Parts: sequence; C-alpha cells; structure tokens
Amino acid sequence: MFGRYYTRDCSVNNSVSMIARREFGFMFSEGLMLRHKSLKSDYELREFLQNSAPSNAYCPCAYYEDPEAEMERKGWLARALQKRNAFYNSAKSMLD
Repeated sequence: MFGRYYTRDCSVNNSVSMIARREFGFMFSEGLMLRHKSLKSDYELREFLQNSAPSNAYCPCAYYEDPEAEMERKGWLARALQKRNAFYNSAKSMLD
C-alpha cells in the first residue's frame, strides 16, 4: 500500500529545504524505526521512500553538519522556524 503511494502519488520536489543538512526518521509497518538517516537530494529521498515504503516519515526542523552522527556529534547549525499561527498569537497576547 505505501509502496504504491510513494511510487504513484507522492511528490517530494523541493519539499525539504537544505535536505543534505537534515536527518530523517522512518517507521515501518513491522514496528521498526530507522533514525538519523541522511539523504542528499530530493531524488535520493524519493528513491528511499519508493524502495523502502515506510508507513511514517519524519524530518525535524534542525540543520546539522553531520545529520547521521550521534546526537552530541551532529554539529547543530540552525533550525527552521514556522510562522506563528493566530491561535498562538492570541494566547501569547493574553499572557503578556
């Protein structure tokens, strides 16, 4: 089922910024988890998804020098920030 989705319906073109500096995590239907996976391009991500067909895919907002290294050796560079939504802004204004 997931393999068919990744082959026919999934588009990853430019969906992850600075992809070579990100780490990925993947959950498989057998309950297995693959973490700290590094991919170098959209093409490599698409190939991985099509060939391994994970049930879930995760990409944290952090950028690293070496995404596949152990946590303390990754070399944190930055993080991608999202715009705050209206709910967050209204809640924050009530607390200020």
